[in-house]
Amino acid sequence: MTSGKQSAPKYLNFSATVVAGLLILLSIRSVVFADSQSSKLDFDQGADPAQVLETVRSREDPKEISELLGKGQSLSLLPTLTSIDLPPELEEILKKIVAENPDSQQGGAGICSKVVRIPADPCVLVPPSPHCQLPSPSSNKKFSKGSVLGPFVDIILNSAVYADAAQFPPLLRMILPPPQQLLNDWDKIDAKRLELLSDAQGLDVEDQELYDDGVALLQVKETIKNRGKILDEQMAAYNEGCLGDSPTYPDDYCDAWREQYNTCVANIHNPEVECSNAKLAAWRRKYAELQPKGDVFRALAKKWEDEQIKPFIQESGKALDEAGITTVRVQAQGDDMPGGGKSVVASFVGPMCVEMGEQLLMDLKDKLTSRELAQRDVALMKAANWMRNVAAPAGGIHGPWAYSGGFHNPDPEPKNARIDVEVKRGHAFLYCPATKK
Repeated sequence: MTSGKQSAPKYLNFSATVVAGLLILLSIRSVVFADSQSSKLDFDQGADPAQVLETVRSREDPKEISELLGKGQSLSLLPTLTSIDLPPELEEILKKIVAENPDSQQGGAGICSKVVRIPADPCVLVPPSPHCQLPSPSSNKKFSKGSVLGPFVDIILNSAVYADAAQFPPLLRMILPPPQQLLNDWDKIDAKRLELLSDAQGLDVEDQELYDDGVALLQVKETIKNRGKILDEQMAAYNEGCLGDSPTYPDDYCDAWREQYNTCVANIHNPEVECSNAKLAAWRRKYAELQPKGDVFRALAKKWEDEQIKPFIQESGKALDEAGITTVRVQAQGDDMPGGGKSVVASFVGPMCVEMGEQLLMDLKDKLTSRELAQRDVALMKAANWMRNVAAPAGGIHGPWAYSGGFHNPDPEPKNARIDVEVKRGHAFLYCPATKK
């Protein structure tokens, strides 16, 4: 009798503790699975706690226990239930459930032990672009650094025709009296150049904005592409694991997964794609507006060269020839000297003596590095020998003329390392009166 009186309170204490937890659990289940037709039992909130406990104890099959307590909810609360001093028979049943579902010890995803958690949200893995930037334009144009259609300033700054003409004004001023009309024409050429540079700078501002937008397009392209790839993979995995006659994952898991996927697509991915497409259309309009402006500018730059600079070069050359101006250039060339090599140019009123040609070669030698000179030292001596012993005895060289092929060292490195001699105009490499023949 004594032992019976002592055991009854212990059992009741257990009942009061466990059943309170069970009632909380079952109230949760009644909300989550209110529409489920698979529940085996239906407890009212006013049910007798002793009856509830006795019903649980009467289930010997672990699967029935899990169905009674509610799929995912039962296992997530098992650590709490197993920490209570349970009757031996109920404790054994719960131990079996835990043993068969190891994920439940960490609050896992339910009796489906293969599933630990819902896949990561693609909109977290690949966050949206901060400014809804754009995919790349359909032309897939590879932008040069800092420009799309330009840079327009370089069209003027790098004009080879202007660079050729720029050598004439100093030579024209050597003529007495100076040909003022040609010098005035040069001033007009320079004034037009400043005007074109101003226009080019304005176009380059627009072009830079277009370039910056284009860079943003290329950057966001990968963002949208990567997120879309993850979404496609998740859709395939969801269809395989959650649909069909025998789905792998439980309904509550699939519902949460689907809700997360749809939220990412509806709230992040699709709006960003729509916004990006709208901005892409705006980018194309801006490109279409700037392109004809650029074409007009290029036409104006070409007109400047063809109608102002080229006639100036032709007329200046005639004036220099009539005045007897001689211009000679000696130049070091080769693949080891990018950017056009190194040169020395000199002009004189009247013919150029051979000694002056030799001096130009010495001036060029002083401009070479030791490595450049090592591949051209013999070539320099050959050029000087040709001036004194070939050109001068023949009465000099009349320009325009250039020595074909240049002068070379034996077996130079690179193979095209050479010294060039050019008489651009006038009469050069003569024996002068003081020259010893």
